Amino acid sequence: MAAYNRGDYVPAIQIFRPLARAGNAKAQALLGRMYHRGQGLAKSSAHAFSGSALPPRVATAPRSRS
Repeated sequence: MAAYNRGDYVPAIQIFRPLARAGNAKAQALLGRMYHRGQGLAKSSAHAFSGSALPPRVATAPRSRS
């Protein structure tokens, strides 16, 4: 977070991207904001709002019915 706060976006991306892929909502939101603003990444509203920058990595198991 310190890298992001001081405007050092490339290291921030390297920290946030794995966290976001693991499901960390705060990291996902920050990456979305960075895509939207073009901070260290190509500006992309599609990536910022669609989540397409972070494909799902883990499939959820179906819930059993009792």
